[in-house]
Amino acid sequence: MNSKQKTGRTLGSTTLYDFGFGPVFYFVFFAGAIVIGVMLDYLWNWLVLTVALWSPWRPADSAAAGMLRSVTMGRRMLYALFITLIGIPINAVYAGLAWNWSWEPRIDVTFQVLLMLMPIGLLWLANYLLSRYFLKLDKRQASTVAVIMAVLTAPWLMLVIPHL
Repeated sequence: MNSKQKTGRTLGSTTLYDFGFGPVFYFVFFAGAIVIGVMLDYLWNWLVLTVALWSPWRPADSAAAGMLRSVTMGRRMLYALFITLIGIPINAVYAGLAWNWSWEPRIDVTFQVLLMLMPIGLLWLANYLLSRYFLKLDKRQASTVAVIMAVLTAPWLMLVIPHL
């Protein structure tokens, strides 16, 4: 029943690629990579927000000190979730404008750096609005948090990694 051919394979046997495991493997691998990437982005946003809200010195304005301390862990976690979800399409638009699907640059590196002002500006606006109205910070504190978050959470790796 299972006679050997000259190639050494058994008739009727199935190999792994005959089963169609390749596309399933790629889907699971890339879906897992996307989930892990979004989780790392969320953790980075939370860490940068926590550092941006941390003040090692005692501010002269005691009302400002009380306002910063009133930002609870749950509020910071929700803020990081919101900014992660807002940042995904911003980063995707930047990647689509600056890179082809084969990760060859569409524009020169100088213009990519100039184009980076677009996601930084949009991230600043989103962070300012969230800081001002969700965290209830005053204008100066919201601007400071927004600048720190926008600069440190911009898609800088899209500039660096393809050139390595």
